[in-house]
Amino acid sequence: MTAGGHGVDAADLTSAGEFVRTQAVDQVSAPLMTVESVAVAAQDFGREHTHQCERYQAGIDRFVAMVKGYLRVCDDFGDRLGGASGQYESMESDTEHSVGNQHGSLGDD
Repeated sequence: MTAGGHGVDAADLTSAGEFVRTQAVDQVSAPLMTVESVAVAAQDFGREHTHQCERYQAGIDRFVAMVKGYLRVCDDFGDRLGGASGQYESMESDTEHSVGNQHGSLGDD
């Protein structure tokens, strides 16, 4: 962190990115597999409600797709956080180099 300025710890960004990715998978994978394995048949709804089976299964399918989408978004966000770490380090290095060059050229006058 620079004196009086704002600093970012690149390792924290990398760690946060990994946390986002792993927590989403760790928390959701087992319940998702359980929901994906739900198998119902029209007769499970009783004689009078067999027509509801398709809608029920469609709801399960939509829910599973939504959760998988959530996992993709978490993975992407985690990757972006980790990528920001490298970009931040690169910008810091470039800025440090640029300021060093300017300071050196000011002393040559």
